[in-house]
Amino acid sequence: MRACAALLACLLIAACASAPKTSPELDALRAELDQLEKDPQLGGLAPVAMVEADRAIDAAADSLSAGDGELEQKLYLAGNRLKIARAQAQRRIVENRIRALTDVEERERAVPVSQEVEGVIAIPPPEMRPEPVPPMTPQAPQEIPAAPPQKSALPPPPDAQPVPVPVETAP
Repeated sequence: MRACAALLACLLIAACASAPKTSPELDALRAELDQLEKDPQLGGLAPVAMVEADRAIDAAADSLSAGDGELEQKLYLAGNRLKIARAQAQRRIVENRIRALTDVEERERAVPVSQEVEGVIAIPPPEMRPEPVPPMTPQAPQEIPAAPPQKSALPPPPDAQPVPVPVETAP
């Protein structure tokens, strides 16, 4: 019986010694990464950054197990990698919204001046409307008065001046 009790005590001590070490900060980082991966809006928008955050959390866990004294530094790096992953995913959401709004604006600009849609004529915004053309009214043709002759300020050309012609006299 003593042998069984000693064996049981040795097994219990060995089980406690081999239990994985854990840290509340490490557990919180792991839970935050899991939450980010399962988020329906952010989940798949920054896969590379999420993998880097997961690797940093694993490195912190390895440091905790090894007891190498770099746990605090690796926890800090893992936390920052997680923040980067979240920020990149949020940036992608904003970029997608901007792209969608830009597409809508471009489609609205492409609408012709009058486009019939299901019996309704679309009226374009004021900046896309053409300049109004005044209505034409029938008018009687007008005579253009002839311009009165004007004297030129320039002297007449040389061949226009009378040239004295010598008169021949008979001998």
